[in-house]
Amino acid sequence: MSDELTSAVREVCRAHGDDRTRMMDIVRAVQARFGCVPGSAMDAIARATAAHRVEVEGVISFHSFLSTRAKGKVIIRLCNDIIDRMNGVDRVATAFSSSLGIGFG
Repeated sequence: MSDELTSAVREVCRAHGDDRTRMMDIVRAVQARFGCVPGSAMDAIARATAAHRVEVEGVISFHSFLSTRAKGKVIIRLCNDIIDRMNGVDRVATAFSSSLGIGFG
């Protein structure tokens, strides 16, 4: 882990009292600063908050707005529920992919 990441994670954790009940605030702050929460940051967060790494990873993997790897500047989300599928979400997805020249995922 880089010195910058290490010191930033420590700073964020201290700002939240190294409190594991503030895990969401901590991981959101780390992601806001670095664009994601990489594995090395998860380890540092776990150590600082006396949590297990799996707890940190669980928070990140559960919430779709948190990520372990950097994403694009603009994120487009499409819902995949039954109502949207019946109303043509596949056509919308195809139009986005064709117009922007990118895929989903």
